[in-house]
Amino acid sequence: MIILIAGPDTYRSRQKIRAIIKRYHQLYPSGFYMHQWNGPEIDGEELRRELFTPSMFQEKKLFLFFNCFASPVLQEFVMNLKEDMLKGKGIVLIFFDENAPVSAPFRKFLERLAAFAQEFPFLKGAQLNQWIRKRFQAYGIAGISASLIAQLQQEIGGDLWRMEQEIRKLAAFLRAPRQKESNSDLKLLLPFSIETDAFRIIDCIVKSKSKEGLALLRAYEAQGVSPFPLFSLLGSQIRKMLEIKEMQQNKKPYEEIQKKMALHPYAFKTLYGMAQNIEFGKIKDLYKKIFAIDTNVKTGTRELEESLELLAVGFERIK
Repeated sequence: MIILIAGPDTYRSRQKIRAIIKRYHQLYPSGFYMHQWNGPEIDGEELRRELFTPSMFQEKKLFLFFNCFASPVLQEFVMNLKEDMLKGKGIVLIFFDENAPVSAPFRKFLERLAAFAQEFPFLKGAQLNQWIRKRFQAYGIAGISASLIAQLQQEIGGDLWRMEQEIRKLAAFLRAPRQKESNSDLKLLLPFSIETDAFRIIDCIVKSKSKEGLALLRAYEAQGVSPFPLFSLLGSQIRKMLEIKEMQQNKKPYEEIQKKMALHPYAFKTLYGMAQNIEFGKIKDLYKKIFAIDTNVKTGTRELEESLELLAVGFERIK
């Protein structure tokens, strides 16, 4: 039996896959055999052994294939199997890929034979609004304001992994004694705004967009918050970008770099893309400037606010 899960919203698609596995645990409480593969790493012979070797205990078999459209080996293997086997209930094959082209022959093949298929696009508009409200309610927060939801949508969009993380933080804050949303939506949103601002500021620096970078920095400072969390995050992101760039230059596969960095999907995707488009020497110079700022601030040579503005308008002036 074939199950196809596709679409860029990996938060909801992963939830769906977990729900399917949970359902099989309920149907077969004594246990069932489960194995999973990642597309680029699939070996045809191993797959054949797993699929066709009879089980000693007559247990249900469930196989999960992630990034399946990145594996020509898997596609050829599956498309050459007998349709009776693919439609039968003895073996369950779950195929998942966030990048599954609608017109791809393999996708059309799976959709034709699938017992169940579902696409998970990014939520937006009213659907995203409703999802955010429900998640706040799940954490015991009712009656959340439309303005806060609008800011969440504007800052994060359809990335539900980040959205869930920030809703959890906000809910914990709002449940605390004497805390109310009126304390300021902006300050409530600060944890993820810092991350977003740091990415934007780094992008402006490396692309020599001094006016835009300075405007972002001053907008952040206008909130009346400490510049140290932003500086710390800038240093951390630049260091990670340097590590990613080194692995890119050494021709390491995307999946290997992602596994080694162990970052949130959004953060990794952003840093990976930035590293691809920046020369190694420029990232290294930028990291040296961050180190110089840290030293200057600690020794009292220069205030952090001034150093960050110099960084935004032209980091070559920092010594």
